[in-house]
Amino acid sequence: MRKWVITGGAGVIGCHAAARLHAAGRRVVLVDNLSRRGAEVNLAWLRPRGVADLVWADIRDSHAMHGLLARHADADAVLHLAAQIAVTQWKFSAVRKRGSARAPSGPAPDEAARRPDRSWLCGYEAP
Repeated sequence: MRKWVITGGAGVIGCHAAARLHAAGRRVVLVDNLSRRGAEVNLAWLRPRGVADLVWADIRDSHAMHGLLARHADADAVLHLAAQIAVTQWKFSAVRKRGSARAPSGPAPDEAARRPDRSWLCGYEAP
């Protein structure tokens, strides 16, 4: 069974990706800080579909991401969908911070997933 780690797994796109991957026979580990309104509803929707493996973590915490990926070193892929809560909020945040447009999702998952012995799939939900 292939294993996928999905950051932002309790978000709209993340929970649907998790449901599809699980239905296709993949083991899915969700990573989310549950800060988005509706995250608990999405998790409740996933549970009867067989997806219940959740790790509470903030992707901006590099130490937490390194630890998470070390514990799940057997994962075949990391699907990075964690992002700013709303695109409109992301745009305003980026404008206020000038030059830090990557700050909302941060570099932690990218850094933690970069391993010479593994090729990872990383995607981004926010522009």
